[in-house]
Amino acid sequence: MKKLYILSALLLFTFSQLNAQYFWQVDAITNITGAGTYDQNETPTNVMLRLSQCPGGISQPHNLTNYDLEWFVNSTNSNTGGTPVSSFNTSTTVSFDPTITFLPPTDVAGTFYYYAEISNPSMSTCGFLAPLRSGTVEIVINTVLGINDFSDEKISINLYPNPSLNDIQVSGLTKTENYIIYNIIGAKVREGAIAPNERMNIQNLRAGMYFFKMENRNPIKFIKE
Repeated sequence: MKKLYILSALLLFTFSQLNAQYFWQVDAITNITGAGTYDQNETPTNVMLRLSQCPGGISQPHNLTNYDLEWFVNSTNSNTGGTPVSSFNTSTTVSFDPTITFLPPTDVAGTFYYYAEISNPSMSTCGFLAPLRSGTVEIVINTVLGINDFSDEKISINLYPNPSLNDIQVSGLTKTENYIIYNIIGAKVREGAIAPNERMNIQNLRAGMYFFKMENRNPIKFIKE
């Protein structure tokens, strides 16, 4: 009986000590802002993710907790099914309403929708349990055209079939040209050379949106099914 009493007292003391501290935890995503329109390669402003946090205790000292944060980009205005852009584990701050920033790339022209997801909290005495997902912000990147970009030769270059599951071909080529394929976040996924009437196999690409770029030409958007 005496041992049981000592154990109960020890547990009560430990619990009281735990609650005599602040354990800052993410409670919710309150807002996401930073939509904008930019020229290609223009420096953008930050996308800002606003959070609410709870202290999870009754007094000092302050303790930080951890969680996973992942940014996604989508080709449609949806916060599901996007392509991961950035993923890392981070910690809370001593604040009830902190903000987290993300700088969207502007090297590829198009319309993109960014959103964030927070998951795997290291503590959840007052914070979230299920993953939290933000709304979307729209980032539009306009192509900057030079005088030579309006020549008949450049306008006639195209990809077909588009969308495609297995192969694509470049129409309008008159000679072998070097190319680079970028994914939707601007990362290089393939490079090489393609000749007139040559078909290029794209079966090993993941389904999604890509950009086909040849030297001194504007990128061409295509969809891998």
